[in-house]
Amino acid sequence: MKTELTAFLLEILDCGSAMEEKRELSGDIQTSLMLIEQELGAPADWEGIARAVHLSDSRFRQKFKEQLGVPPQEYLWRRRVDAARELVAETEDPFTQISRKLGFETASYFTRVFKRYTGMTPTQCREERRKP
Repeated sequence: MKTELTAFLLEILDCGSAMEEKRELSGDIQTSLMLIEQELGAPADWEGIARAVHLSDSRFRQKFKEQLGVPPQEYLWRRRVDAARELVAETEDPFTQISRKLGFETASYFTRVFKRYTGMTPTQCREERRKP
């Protein structure tokens, strides 16, 4: 799972970087990513995360976007969908259970967000993975 998270973070950096060179993440942003990952299914407390890494809320959001190329909330949605894609493909858990585990308000909202980011519904994703 850690290698998949690393690959996901590198993909975000590649997509979001305006410059050709890769930048290293600062310690405070790395810490914020760990905090987000630990509470992936919980409602985001951006002010709390900013305090935990000793930044103001506005500076945290600015620095996060500078280093990852996306705002914190966008990162969180992408990360939740990435985790959902793994659960949909690797388990037989009902979609309502997966959606609750990852902090989506309803299963229908989960389906809409999942499709927006992946181009397919959770059902289509699960069926795709089952094909030989």
